[in-house]
Amino acid sequence: MKLSIQIQAATLMVTLALAFPALSAQTNAPGLFTLRQKTSDLLAGEFWAICYSGFRAGQHPDRGEGAKNSTNEQMLEDLRILSTAGFKLIRLYDAQTNSAAVLRLIEKHQLGIKVLLGAWLDAEISNTNCPWQRAPYPDSMLAANRIKNEQEVQRVIALANSSSA
Repeated sequence: MKLSIQIQAATLMVTLALAFPALSAQTNAPGLFTLRQKTSDLLAGEFWAICYSGFRAGQHPDRGEGAKNSTNEQMLEDLRILSTAGFKLIRLYDAQTNSAAVLRLIEKHQLGIKVLLGAWLDAEISNTNCPWQRAPYPDSMLAANRIKNEQEVQRVIALANSSSA
């Protein structure tokens, strides 16, 4: 598993270098580039960040039938690999159970990783110009989404206030 995550991280770095060739002019190693920003301009003073969900084969967030989350041991293994690879800033997609566990693990094991905590929000209006959803959503769905979104925002606030990561 460690090799898989390392390969994924290396692939991401190479992809970034290929996608943004102007940024890769000052290269110290293949696939790596130096950003032309002052450290004071960067979030938490970090040049590198990575999105993290922690799900492995057969695991997934709640798709209406309940989540199949990673174990704390699996997430801790991932976080240690990311930390050792130099990632001190990660982005989480939502404020659900998995993200709460990641925040607890970072603090408990003093991993020195900062977190950009995301909120997973669903549509509250119908946008018929949207390329993947041209048909309008039913009003009942939009109303339910508003309630779910408010709950998600409240979870984000609660997790952010309770965490130092």
